[in-house]
Amino acid sequence: IYDGFANLGKGEKKFLPLDLDNVSRIYSEGGSILRMSRFNPTKSEAALKKVVDTLVSMGVTHLVSIGGDDTAYAASRVADYATNTLGLSLSFVHVPKTIDNDLPLPEGIPTFGYETARAVGARVVANLMDDA
Repeated sequence: IYDGFANLGKGEKKFLPLDLDNVSRIYSEGGSILRMSRFNPTKSEAALKKVVDTLVSMGVTHLVSIGGDDTAYAASRVADYATNTLGLSLSFVHVPKTIDNDLPLPEGIPTFGYETARAVGARVVANLMDDA
């Protein structure tokens, strides 16, 4: 879903099928082919309802969210709202991706955004030390 919760919150049904043609050549690129947003649907019940209504109108019953603690919380609230308030079945799986490494994961399990930032940062510092 392009721009995640932002487009869903506007009732927009913009998405890209994640088939082989669309994903086979993106492994070496940074960022996301789906783009991203900082829209938080938990700010109002109207926003939660709009997100759920849009997902339902698209026939979505399962969704994968990717991000940090704000995205994890928003996905949880959207699923709870759909299930507990509207009586719908909407399941989320959240993939933790944040350079902050501030999600409650098992001991010694960093988020992959953190691991990438750590590895790149270590290379930069090593290169600076070589040049100094």
